[in-house]
Amino acid sequence: MDFCAALFQALSTVGGEYAPYARVTRAGSLPFGEGASWLAEWIWAPGLILMFLPLLFPDGRPPSRRWRPVAWHGGLSIGLISVSASLVV
Repeated sequence: MDFCAALFQALSTVGGEYAPYARVTRAGSLPFGEGASWLAEWIWAPGLILMFLPLLFPDGRPPSRRWRPVAWHGGLSIGLISVSASLVV
């Protein structure tokens, strides 16, 4: 799972560097500048969501009732971050 999170973080970093170069530095010379900008802003979300997979493996429920607040807090955090990021950008 850490590999997936690292992959999504790497895609976010590459998109964050490619987008300004394609849109500002060499405007129009490289394809997919706007798409890379959008990708850089949202690609972190699947990586964060995949971090919950070990918590819910193998039967789709946390290992015990004590883990439920962790799952709720994580889910609400992802939701709030997503909403605030969509309003700011």
